[in-house]
Amino acid sequence: MVDPNVPVPGMIEISLPLILIQLCNFLVALAFLNYVLIKPVRDIIAERKAKMAGLLDSADDFNKAADLKLKNYESELAKARVQAVSQRDDVRDSALKVEADILGQANSDAQTFIQDAKAQIKSEAKKAMLTLKDQIDALSVKAVDRILS
Repeated sequence: MVDPNVPVPGMIEISLPLILIQLCNFLVALAFLNYVLIKPVRDIIAERKAKMAGLLDSADDFNKAADLKLKNYESELAKARVQAVSQRDDVRDSALKVEADILGQANSDAQTFIQDAKAQIKSEAKKAMLTLKDQIDALSVKAVDRILS
């Protein structure tokens, strides 16, 4: 029969004081690792997380500012287009008025010229008729002389 108090070679011996010492060693090692390794890594991760959040906020603010500037630019561009169309229409209307005035003046000048020309032609025709009436006797005598001769 085997005595339970006698250690058997190759078997693991479990003793309470040894377990308590190992537990203390583990807790000390855990505290040391926490102080030396785990806590600094956690701090670095937290710092990185805060920095990334700040960068993301900055990027969001930048995007919002860019969107606002783009909307303002598009709004100003639309206003400029409307203003350009308005100015173009105003210039076109003004040019059409000037054209109508010029055409009206030219038409008036042409009518005056035509009336003056008609009056001059009438006057010259009257002069020619009077001249021919004065010369009709002499011309008829010449015509008769030619016919008879």
